[in-house]
Amino acid sequence: MRKQSKILSILLAVSLTLGSALPSSSLTIAAENTDTASTAAITVTPDPSLGTPDTGKDLAHLTFTTQTQDGTKTTNISANNYLYTAAIRNSYLEQTEDGGFLRMEFNGVSFWVEKYSSDLKEVSQITRIRFPLSKFGGYFKGKDARYIVCGEDSVYGANTQYPFHAGDVDMTEMDGTLYIHASHNMFKSEDGINHQANMSFAVNEETMEILTQHTNVSHNGKGGHGYVSHSFCQHIEQDGGNIYLLDHGDGYPRSIRLQKIDSGLQEVSKVLDILKIDGKIGENATGVSVGNLAISGDHLFMAGNSVEQFGELFNPAGSQRNLWVSIANKDMDSEPVFVWLTDYKKDGSIGSFPVACCHDSTEENTVSEKNCTILCTVLLMLYTYKK
Repeated sequence: MRKQSKILSILLAVSLTLGSALPSSSLTIAAENTDTASTAAITVTPDPSLGTPDTGKDLAHLTFTTQTQDGTKTTNISANNYLYTAAIRNSYLEQTEDGGFLRMEFNGVSFWVEKYSSDLKEVSQITRIRFPLSKFGGYFKGKDARYIVCGEDSVYGANTQYPFHAGDVDMTEMDGTLYIHASHNMFKSEDGINHQANMSFAVNEETMEILTQHTNVSHNGKGGHGYVSHSFCQHIEQDGGNIYLLDHGDGYPRSIRLQKIDSGLQEVSKVLDILKIDGKIGENATGVSVGNLAISGDHLFMAGNSVEQFGELFNPAGSQRNLWVSIANKDMDSEPVFVWLTDYKKDGSIGSFPVACCHDSTEENTVSEKNCTILCTVLLMLYTYKK
């Protein structure tokens, strides 16, 4: 079991086997600081009293008008927003096959899962999980399992003083491999400073063994492993053959950087700077926030907000932010399209933030006059604006 205990070095990987409605399953835990991996059984049982889902209800309407009794109360409004650095996402929501919803959240002590009916009025607790490591990183629903990542401070095998520091955790999977893109504060370099950067892992989903780990300093650009420092927000996606990394850098580079890397996370083949940022190298205030990275067809879609860059007066802390979206082809062989979506003026507002560039809905519509088929792809972006 020593080999399995190596998993992710600083990270705890939790794998929950999926069934049609979260059946009873085992929980496998592995961490670097133990000689053996520990396994604990948990029971995941949905509430049979939940009624038949009402598919005629409008979800968007329900989201803002339905009050659920007995659900766990938390406050997380706009918690995804950030001015300087992103933070760990504690709240997750997914729809189940029966039309209901699973609500998952880390409350600072444990990670709990609740099952809601389709009308959001009935709720039952499925399980609560406590982790042997102190820091929650993120959650990801894969094809055959759900994954939770946690971490611990001061793990020398991964050059990490503080995991998930000044950034986020994002995950994707491809061909039986779980990919993790996150942030960390490293141990002191030769200059005596604990630098912050991104880190990446590839994990075998069947054995939960580490395949690739990038936690050390590396050079930027083609040939590297996607290193960005500082990296204040991390996103990762896959297209069935390659991995795409999106980072918010304030130093090396000072830009929103998109990188294409092979499935083994060994070598970056393409690099695009989506938005170059004004100011001094390493200045934490950039006036930029990144919302998401999504793939649709042959293109990559990115969204965020920013103050005016390279204007007459660069004021990352006080200037008005506006929404932007950028589109690049997956070959990354040409400059991306960059479009400003809003033009808010400085009127006392505190800014706008895209929470999603996320929903890719492809519909097939037949046009009878020409007897042909048109494929329509729609990407929806949600954002908040507050005065």
